[in-house]
Amino acid sequence: MFTDRSVPHYADDLRFNNFLLLGLFDAGRSILLFPISWREDDQGRNVKTTSQALKTLAIRRDYWLRPVRFR
Repeated sequence: MFTDRSVPHYADDLRFNNFLLLGLFDAGRSILLFPISWREDDQGRNVKTTSQALKTLAIRRDYWLRPVRFR
């Protein structure tokens, strides 16, 4: 599954899962998702959360509007 050469170029932060899922989707792989519970104990820093949300939205934008450049 991880023989794809683009995996080492995925973001090395909380966005990694987004890139990985989109890469699997593009490869035509079927995936099974199951819910997990996750929380961050450092809830005082909403700037980090907002920053990650904006970066994740940018991934979505690039994936849909610029698919060749994204890949």
